Amino acid sequence: MSDTGPRALAERVVRWLTGERVRARLQRDKNAGIAKILVGPAPASPEQEPDHAGMGIIIDPLHVITCAHVVNAATGNSDPYAQERPSEPVRISFPMLGEPVTIQGKVCEWRAAGQKQHDDIAVLELDRLAPEQAGVAMLADVTGMPTDGDELSIFGVAAGDRLGNHIDARFKGSTSAAWVQIDGVDRERAFIEGGFSGAAVWDYPHSAALGMMVAKSVSEKQRVAYMIPAADLRDMWPALEIEHRPLSAPFARTWTAFSAVYFLLLLAHWAVNRGISTFSIMTVSGDHPQLASFWGMHVYALLAPVLLLMLISFANAFRLHDWIRRVPSFGAVRGWPISSSTSRTAAFSLAAFVVLPLAAQIHFIRNFHDEGYVYVAPSSFGYTWDDPVFTGQKCDTSSSFHLCTKSDAGRYSLAEPKPGAIAHYWNNAYHYGDRGRPKGSVTFFPIFQPVAIIALTVLSAGLSALALFLVFRPPPDRPTRWRKSEAAKATTAEVLTGSAATPAPPPPAQ
Repeated sequence: MSDTGPRALAERVVRWLTGERVRARLQRDKNAGIAKILVGPAPASPEQEPDHAGMGIIIDPLHVITCAHVVNAATGNSDPYAQERPSEPVRISFPMLGEPVTIQGKVCEWRAAGQKQHDDIAVLELDRLAPEQAGVAMLADVTGMPTDGDELSIFGVAAGDRLGNHIDARFKGSTSAAWVQIDGVDRERAFIEGGFSGAAVWDYPHSAALGMMVAKSVSEKQRVAYMIPAADLRDMWPALEIEHRPLSAPFARTWTAFSAVYFLLLLAHWAVNRGISTFSIMTVSGDHPQLASFWGMHVYALLAPVLLLMLISFANAFRLHDWIRRVPSFGAVRGWPISSSTSRTAAFSLAAFVVLPLAAQIHFIRNFHDEGYVYVAPSSFGYTWDDPVFTGQKCDTSSSFHLCTKSDAGRYSLAEPKPGAIAHYWNNAYHYGDRGRPKGSVTFFPIFQPVAIIALTVLSAGLSALALFLVFRPPPDRPTRWRKSEAAKATTAEVLTGSAATPAPPPPAQ
């Protein structure tokens, strides 16, 4: 049967849809990157449930981070504070997968248990890639933003249990330079128990794991546990990718208010320039079309860099997330930075605050060059309005302050004064607009003002390109990392075994 027939096409569609469902099953958010550290060798019987020493966090396809005392327990050492790095392999499983998968790993970085910064941390290198469906944990450093009282979720498996639990908790604050205290939310519900050490601490407001569980209170009556912050994990293992979020607590409110004012001001000036006077109440120029363009290009030049720098900082702060999460949520007023929730809202924000404003600015600048007039005050150049030099020019003598156009007065040129007179260039000498309309002109500084506007516009265009690049660049934890890691590990194995020197023979001809 032809491979292009209806049946073959239907099979390809089914495979594609199935592949989409498989990709949809990738663990995300708080369920991503969850690993379990098992005790000792594999049990003799497949039906026997292996004991576990604690939890771990998948930090990349080849590495899991956990507590040093968990590794000690997994290798059979009864002393959790043992200082020597274990040489025995450790077995790791992935409780969020539908099928049991066990991988061995060896300790490649070690800090024995203690209560100082960077203590009680171990990094395990896997002998093969972690299952792609298990995902990679999203860790973040939110130093500088308040986290006290944040709603948390910790997944772990209590000692002796087969199934794990998501435990609700809240931050209470730092107890030392190394640990952060976590309290239980509900006295009636389960809380951190033995076996939770090494688990990721997921923070709902910040949509990231902010650290790793390290210990619980020895008192059964106190529902208190402790976490090692993500920044300390990164200090101990520099290869660990975490998001650094140097954003202020009121970022969401600032972004919402600033972007709304920015968009409305640009929209109002563009609309008035196009003859829609309904928006004139929101403009600096009233319903004057030329002045609407003049002020509109100033609004963009002065406000766009600020807004774009906010977008750039946000996109960098959420660089491990998909592009949707790298765009701030418009309308959010909470006390922490919030990402867009859907592709539509993210695309709307990028269009409304990046693409359309730049298009409006191009229109404003073109309109400024093509329409309106540059006037001079004759008295500032030693003239009177009825001097012959103004014959054939447009003059407004309806008030005591006379203004006239002059052949050598332009947007990028200065008017010459009357011979023997001194020009006063900065004393309301130049105006731009159309004196045939109410509020017909505004003070204008030739050469300097348009050049500054164009320079700021070029800067904003560059910032726009950078912002869009940072939003849409592929995050480093996409599934391609599994393929790259697999290729790198295979190449390393070939070099170590010497097999790379002998190429494989070509397949036989068919």
